[in-house]
Amino acid sequence: MAKTLAELIGHVRLHHADADSNLIERAWERARVAHEGVLRRSGEPYFIHPVEVAFCLAQRAFTPEIVVSGLLHDVVEDTAITKNDIATDFGTDIARIVDGVTKLSDLVSTGVDLHRGKAAYTDRKQIQQIENLRSLLISSAGDLRVIVVKIADRLHNMQTMAVMPDHKRKQKSEETIHVYAPLADRLGLREWRDELQDLAFKYRATKKYVSISKYCDTMMHSEVVETAKQDVSDVLNIPEINPISVAGRLKKPFSIWRKMTQRAVGVEEIIDKYAVRVVVPDTTSPYRVLEILHSNFRSNQKAFRDYISNPKRNGYQALHTGIYTKKAEQVEIQIRTETMHEMAEFGIAAHWKYKVSNPNNPILDRGYENELREIADFMEGWRNPSNMLVELSSSISYEKSVFVFSEKGDVYDLPVNSTPIDFAYDVHTDVGHHCVGALVNGVQKPLLYRLQNGDKVRIITDLESKPDPSWLSMVTTGKARAAIRKHLRLLQRDDLIRNGKSILHQHARSLDRDLDDTDFDIARIALGYDRRDDLFVAFGEKRILPAEFFQTLSGASSDEKAGPAETASRVRSNGSAGQSGASRLSNNAYSTSASAIPVIINGVEPLGVLSCSLAECCFPLPGDEIVAIEISEDNFQVHRTECQVYGNLQLSPEQYKAADWCAQDANSRHFTKLHITIDNRPKSLAAVLLIIAAAQVNVNDLLFTHRSRDQYLIEIVLELKNTEVLERVQSDLRALEQVRSLSRTI
Repeated sequence: MAKTLAELIGHVRLHHADADSNLIERAWERARVAHEGVLRRSGEPYFIHPVEVAFCLAQRAFTPEIVVSGLLHDVVEDTAITKNDIATDFGTDIARIVDGVTKLSDLVSTGVDLHRGKAAYTDRKQIQQIENLRSLLISSAGDLRVIVVKIADRLHNMQTMAVMPDHKRKQKSEETIHVYAPLADRLGLREWRDELQDLAFKYRATKKYVSISKYCDTMMHSEVVETAKQDVSDVLNIPEINPISVAGRLKKPFSIWRKMTQRAVGVEEIIDKYAVRVVVPDTTSPYRVLEILHSNFRSNQKAFRDYISNPKRNGYQALHTGIYTKKAEQVEIQIRTETMHEMAEFGIAAHWKYKVSNPNNPILDRGYENELREIADFMEGWRNPSNMLVELSSSISYEKSVFVFSEKGDVYDLPVNSTPIDFAYDVHTDVGHHCVGALVNGVQKPLLYRLQNGDKVRIITDLESKPDPSWLSMVTTGKARAAIRKHLRLLQRDDLIRNGKSILHQHARSLDRDLDDTDFDIARIALGYDRRDDLFVAFGEKRILPAEFFQTLSGASSDEKAGPAETASRVRSNGSAGQSGASRLSNNAYSTSASAIPVIINGVEPLGVLSCSLAECCFPLPGDEIVAIEISEDNFQVHRTECQVYGNLQLSPEQYKAADWCAQDANSRHFTKLHITIDNRPKSLAAVLLIIAAAQVNVNDLLFTHRSRDQYLIEIVLELKNTEVLERVQSDLRALEQVRSLSRTI
């Protein structure tokens, strides 16, 4: 049944009694006329979409101006109506919101492809698009209403995603689960976050979603939730408490699935999947309720969190605890006042409402604007588009926090898995830059130590110390990453040159060889650098790996009479002097037979006509964007378009050939390599291998490349069918609490 204008006005006035109904009515009519005759893919009138977006906003208690912006959010992008038209008819405030949403939509649709981490653009344009997104987040930090409308827009699009092609559903689901859902959480919009996560989960892993949803339906019809609610109600049914409400629920499918993957268990083994919420009338009651519950039920002390005295970053306040009911079921209990409940339910909308009536209340001023600024700072200087989605997700998503204390007793709210380095940068950038050690609860701990609730932290500093590039793989917060990156970029060029030289000479000694200026010139020209110092800076910043340098020199000894430019030219044309490109880029440890390579080059399948191999510097898989390089007559090597080695070859234009994937045998398998940092604790590796085995993916090789007391860095070669399988495996691995970082060889 179609929703009506009267219903929309009713929802708005429920929370804003003095709302201008004429303003809403005019916006409704303007949007209806503007979109008249336009249909969605489902066949429904397009006007239904802005109406649903407006209802999403109105039902979450957002202001009339935001609801009107929801009605008009697509008219500038999709019709002849301009920003000035909106400003004239509805005011500059609404025009600014609509314009911001339009710019964000344009950016996502024409620039950065968040799903694949790349678009049909050069790296330079990708970097520019990332800078555009960063600029937009900074500007939106001054008007978060833009982000709110965009999240509502994405929510309705996900609700109607069933009519879209499968690849589009998966792409939008990746964006949703990594960007939009965490943003909703940052703004306190928990109900939107939960629905976005479940909808994305539904399209990313349909079978798992259906299975868990069926289980949830069965459990909701069981007596567990109702019994738990009744048990709690019974013990609180006393005059001194008089709770406003006691409600029970089963946790959402995505939340349950995440617990399953983190703990490597089945759905039946998840014991903390039930929750009961208690809403009380005043601020003294929550602690009394906690005391009564702990007196009447066996409690789970590990589940206790005091978010009243230590609110979450998004303003959420409540007491959390865990109890075991009379039937021995474990239940999470959330205890809030009525105001806290409204803040939890409506997030930033309630924040704005209470801020107007009580502008000096520090609990209400949670610095939402600073949240987006922190994300934008994290993105400053981003130069790796292929990791954009995952890193952006980690910078936004603070679903779980730990509260730690400074020596002075100040409380710091940090995401789970934060280290003393994260704490140091949260205190002050200079403290982070000069951090050399940490005392946690009076005991010296390594900088890799994961902070726990209640830890008291003292940072040891040395003014001569500087951030180490390895810290980037250790820290969790976007603020720390941004500060470290910025400092590394500001390091003196001489330091980078010295570091780059040192790296190359160290590797040369390990290979029992010496390097001279001729070697540097050969590599410099082959890798596309004008001066030797530019080459050293690239190594100092770790933009190029030593292996690439020595690959360019691997055959140079057979060309002693040739000059550096001539030898480098052969390196660029043939992969390395004296060798074919295939042997230069591959040690053939993970070969795929030519007959099994499902590639079309310039419209021709290689079998029987061309010789073709998949490059083992970047391990292309069906589903990757690829390019073919002609390394000799009718002999081709296929690379991923973002391959770092391919990007540095500087071949002649005629050596590049268009390539695409064709139909492959159902049993064909190809190789790819992942780099995974995991915690050094029992069962960490087992959890990783269990995820891989569950996806029916074969492990071809596994190497521990670095070990420390806290972490392992492993390289693992997987044998699988295509990128779709790989993306599922990567997504499941990243959900493991034991996994600190994960990347694919490029």
